[in-house]
Amino acid sequence: MALIKILREQSAIGFDGKIVVQDKSLSQHLGNILLCAGTVVGCSFKKETGRKSLLNLLMQEFSEDSSLEYVVEPEVIGLELIQFELELSNLESEFRYLLEQTEKNKKLKPPGNKRVVINSDFVCRGAEIDPKEFDILCLISDFGKIQDIYENSFLYDFEVTNSLVSLRKKGALKVIS
Repeated sequence: MALIKILREQSAIGFDGKIVVQDKSLSQHLGNILLCAGTVVGCSFKKETGRKSLLNLLMQEFSEDSSLEYVVEPEVIGLELIQFELELSNLESEFRYLLEQTEKNKKLKPPGNKRVVINSDFVCRGAEIDPKEFDILCLISDFGKIQDIYENSFLYDFEVTNSLVSLRKKGALKVIS
C-alpha cells in the first residue's frame, strides 16, 4: 500500500505538511492528509473530513485497483487546521480492525437498490435501540434507499450493516422493494 509507506516515511522524519491525494486517471484533486511533526492531524477525502475520511481513503486504496496518487508537500500546519491527533501505530491498528470488521460483515450487507421504511409498530412499542441504530433510523426517515443510507451515514460501513441487521431482527424495518 503506497499510502501507508508514505505515511511511515513521513512519520519517521517528523514531517510537517500535507499529502495531496489525486486521481491519476482524471487528474482530479480528491483530498489532503495533514501531518504535524510526523503525526497525522487532519484529513479530507471526497466530501468527508476527520478520522473516518482517512480510514475510508485507506480502505479505498486497499480494496480497489486504485488510481490514487500522492504528492508530499511541506507546509506549516496552523493550529486551526488540526482536526485530531493520530499516531501512525494507532492508525494502523484502527485500519486492521476496520478491515477485519468489514470482511466479517461483507456477507450481511444488503443490496444497495433495496428500499426500507420504519415499521410504525416498532415505534409505538418503544423498543430499546442503541445510538448507532438511532442514527440509522434518522437516515431512513430521510433516505429510504440502502445505498443512500451508506453514503450519508457518518458511521463506518460495517457499523451501518450491523445496525441495519439488528433493526431488521428487532422488527423495526420493512423492506418495500
